[in-house]
Amino acid sequence: MSLNDDHQKDYLAILKKLQGVKSWRDRARICYPRVSLHPPVLPGALAEAEDKLGITLPEELKEIYAESDGVFMNTGANTIMPLEDMIAENLDLRDRDQYEDLYMPFDNLLFFGRAGNGDLWAFGIKANGKIDTLNLYGWDHETDARPWIARDIFDLFVRIGCGSLYDAST
Repeated sequence: MSLNDDHQKDYLAILKKLQGVKSWRDRARICYPRVSLHPPVLPGALAEAEDKLGITLPEELKEIYAESDGVFMNTGANTIMPLEDMIAENLDLRDRDQYEDLYMPFDNLLFFGRAGNGDLWAFGIKANGKIDTLNLYGWDHETDARPWIARDIFDLFVRIGCGSLYDAST
């Protein structure tokens, strides 16, 4: 997906501000000026989450949870769900029998964020049960579409920050 000219300029401006910024908390604050952050997850919580979900979480997601248990934007979306919400959301979507007739299976996605309109953001889980790429996908709760949305969480932050994530031209 390419960015239109206006979004390209905004994207590059945000990237410039983010140059050398390593902290996810600082990255979130640069991308969304009115972001809410939380204390980090408790020690051992990530290992428990991996056990419950039966998957190794991507390092990028672990790094974020080590700094903040969720990232909440002023738009009403959880860019990153609190860890317990993330676990519950994934288990619920995988276990609901009524979804079998409505949607494709969810066991090939690891949902980690909410768009604020009912849609979710996810990592793709390969057939071998691993997440070995950081590409992110959106899940449209109305159509069950699952388009690519960003290269990784960093790219997602920047795309949201410049307003390009849901632009038809992206």
